[in-house]
Amino acid sequence: MFRIWSIVRGVSILLGLLLLVVSILWVEATRTSKVCSLVDIVINGNEAQHFVSKATLHEKITEQCGAPVVGQPLHALKTHFIENTIKSNSFVRRGIVYKNLRGHLKVIVTLKQPIARVLLENASGKYIDEQGELLPLSDYCTARVPIVTVETLPRIAGNLCESAHGANVLKLLRYINGDPFWQAQIAYIHIDTQGKILMHTQVSKQCVEFGYPEDIERKFDKLLLFYQKIVPHKGWNTYKRVNLEFARQIICE
Repeated sequence: MFRIWSIVRGVSILLGLLLLVVSILWVEATRTSKVCSLVDIVINGNEAQHFVSKATLHEKITEQCGAPVVGQPLHALKTHFIENTIKSNSFVRRGIVYKNLRGHLKVIVTLKQPIARVLLENASGKYIDEQGELLPLSDYCTARVPIVTVETLPRIAGNLCESAHGANVLKLLRYINGDPFWQAQIAYIHIDTQGKILMHTQVSKQCVEFGYPEDIERKFDKLLLFYQKIVPHKGWNTYKRVNLEFARQIICE
């Protein structure tokens, strides 16, 4: 009885291995004979800030492959090279490319997200993304983000995180970008030669003297207090200057 059971188990294992080999060969044969029927590009992120179009990415993929992708043998498409082509775009953070059994080339792209636009003297403007990197302007889309001007160019050169001051400026920009109210209210930011911050708002006419980009949350709490407690009694345009630099003080003039 034991011998019969061993034979049955051995035959079952052999049949299972045979089925696995046949399946692998069938999948490989199918993959080899199948042609690409669709290039499916998905761009993640805020659609209003897609600085790269699907058409542009499709064109780059076509250039890399040397011919239209649709109709090419699926096995001939080198996903690694296509990914590198996509990632070479300045606005692309991540790119994933793979093929499925339906004959589709799937392209999933995550874009960098600009949080400010810096205007540099004697140079073209650039965007600052959420990681502090400077990005070129886009012909495809314009981001509605605060404008930043800088009196000392070396303070922003390449990536904000290259200096302690730049890293603090990035924290400030992230804070503004992460709050819908401040994102809508802060229109213009100036960094003077000392590295201090001056802000101009959308609604009122005050110049907000923020000081160095430190104690960011505390200073914005004071500015919010100004809008909630002082403005309703004095009027939006009574004061021309609001200073937040000093602890436990709001100086209005």
